[in-house]
Amino acid sequence: MELRPVPCYNRPMSIEGAHWREITATVPAEDEARASAFLIEQGAGGVWVESNGSQVHLHVFFPLQEGGRVDAVRKGLRRLVSK
Repeated sequence: MELRPVPCYNRPMSIEGAHWREITATVPAEDEARASAFLIEQGAGGVWVESNGSQVHLHVFFPLQEGGRVDAVRKGLRRLVSK
C-alpha cells in the first residue's frame, strides 16, 4: 500500500474563552471512518468532516491541555492511512 501524506495543522480556536485546540488532518476518503474512530479514541472532543472528492478534511478538537498529543496523533494517522 502506498504511504500518503497526511497534513495535520495544530492551532488554537479563535473563539474567546474556548478551551479547545483544533487540528485539521487531510486523509483519503476511504480512510475517513477509521481515521475518525482513531481520533475519538485519542480523546478528541469531536470530529467535523469536510468532504473534498477523493479526500476529506477532518477538523478535530482536543482540550488545550492535551496539546502535546498532536505529534502522537499525526504519527498515528500516518500509520493508519498507510495500511
